[in-house]
Amino acid sequence: MLLDARADAAATASDGWTALHFASINGHAGVVKTLLGAGADVSPSLSGGKTALHLAAATGQTGVIKLLLDAGAVVSAKESNGWTALDLATGRGHEGAARVLRDAGAAQAASDAARRTEKTLDLAKMQKEKGTAEYQKLSYATAAEAYSKAIRLTEMLKPPLPEEQQAATRALTLQCLTNLANVRSKLEDHAGVVQACDDALSLDPDNEEALFRRAMSRTELGDWSSAAADLARVLSINPSNTEAKEAARKLHEKQALRAAAGG
Repeated sequence: MLLDARADAAATASDGWTALHFASINGHAGVVKTLLGAGADVSPSLSGGKTALHLAAATGQTGVIKLLLDAGAVVSAKESNGWTALDLATGRGHEGAARVLRDAGAAQAASDAARRTEKTLDLAKMQKEKGTAEYQKLSYATAAEAYSKAIRLTEMLKPPLPEEQQAATRALTLQCLTNLANVRSKLEDHAGVVQACDDALSLDPDNEEALFRRAMSRTELGDWSSAAADLARVLSINPSNTEAKEAARKLHEKQALRAAAGG
């Protein structure tokens, strides 16, 4: 064979056609396999944007389609008129080819979505790390902004997600919300603390830190009965929480003084 004699598997004719294009449109799966093994590229397109995958789909070459997809052909690639390989196979009645392309499209879409999710998670982690660094420098407003950005990024990740990514997203969001509550308390933004804690508790109703911080800010805002309920909840979760015990004692004293004063 020519390839045995070191012929170039990617050689291109003057009109742009390669050996892979010819083999694909004619359904020569063995030749396609050999060309791919010799390094032929699946991505070059002809005038009008037709790739080898488009040519195989238009002529219903199911075996060739599978080979091209396994070699990395992009199932969603479009011709200049907007047609995909699936459009061509469906439009010409090649149901077997269309089925293979539909399955591949779903798999590639899931893979693309997973990559986008990972990228978004990475960006959110970077913002969380920035928030922590700014907090350590006592730059509380900047830290709050970074944590808020991280939360907005995680909110972009909508279900359904793979179980592992869903768990990672939830954990990161929860951590950023409790960190944001802490920073807002430093800024004496007690309404903001309550909001961040509400959001954290919607993810984890028994989150001890969020319950305690909300109790402290509710105390500052004068919502003593709600604060007392939060502290009672903290102590039901962790009876040895000394901070919560002390806060509950002080709050009880305030409530008693208010009652004695007829308030």
